[in-house]
Amino acid sequence: MSRSLRALGFVGVFALAAVACTSRVAPSPAGPTAMEYLTAVVERQPLTIHFSLLNPAGAPAAIWVPRMLEPLGAFVTVTVRDGMGAVVCQTHRPKFTPKLKPSSDDAYLELVPGQSHGVLLTVDDCALAPGAYRVTVGYTNLDYRGTTARPIGALSYETTLALSL
Repeated sequence: MSRSLRALGFVGVFALAAVACTSRVAPSPAGPTAMEYLTAVVERQPLTIHFSLLNPAGAPAAIWVPRMLEPLGAFVTVTVRDGMGAVVCQTHRPKFTPKLKPSSDDAYLELVPGQSHGVLLTVDDCALAPGAYRVTVGYTNLDYRGTTARPIGALSYETTLALSL
């Protein structure tokens, strides 16, 4: 179950500040773009992750990014490990049929400098007892590597966030 960040508006930003969990901004390791990835735990129970693709305000130009970020487990993956390193819960790649084909212009969004595209993703079946955890969030754009007119290339990202309950 997941909700669009756009549907939540400022509520998502408030939840991020209220929960005060670790968040991470990382530059894109792939391609000549200035894109960054934003990742944060916004709710502990149920575990909810905010993930965004960001074109920073100081970027020299607009960039194109894949529109599809859901379902959870397809493009964005989550693995939670306890203090001993044991996997407590993790997402699995679902069987899904994308509504937008990778070769379609509609499968991509243009982000002008300062704009982001993101989602809130709830990790179902991940009840966490009090303790310290490491939440690893990964992203890949799968076959969504742009069109002939607007190539993007392969994108991948992984970060680990600290979480305490």
